[in-house]
Amino acid sequence: MKVSIIEGLIDLVDKQKKIHKFERVQEIQIACGIYNCASEENLNFCLKTVAEGTYLETAVIKVNRLPERWKCSVCEVEFVREDKKVDPVCPTCGSSETVPLLNSEMYSINWRFE
Repeated sequence: MKVSIIEGLIDLVDKQKKIHKFERVQEIQIACGIYNCASEENLNFCLKTVAEGTYLETAVIKVNRLPERWKCSVCEVEFVREDKKVDPVCPTCGSSETVPLLNSEMYSINWRFE
């Protein structure tokens, strides 16, 4: 699965390379949901394996974790769960009828290139 993530990132960077005509990528920053199992160590290992000999071979992936998000079933407000030690309560109406939102997403957010 990690290799398919890397292949998707490479496709995104390839498109930007055609537009911006850069030579090398120094860093790829991605944002991952708190429950996404991707780690910097595993992603960087896969990138080094797949990108060997390419303009991406010296790139480093940095992972920024997104906060845990919830939605209130009563007033439908979305909120970030601040305290993981207690059950989530809606900050707007105080209801405990809350559901977790997708917290395993991944976004490519930025890259540095030369």
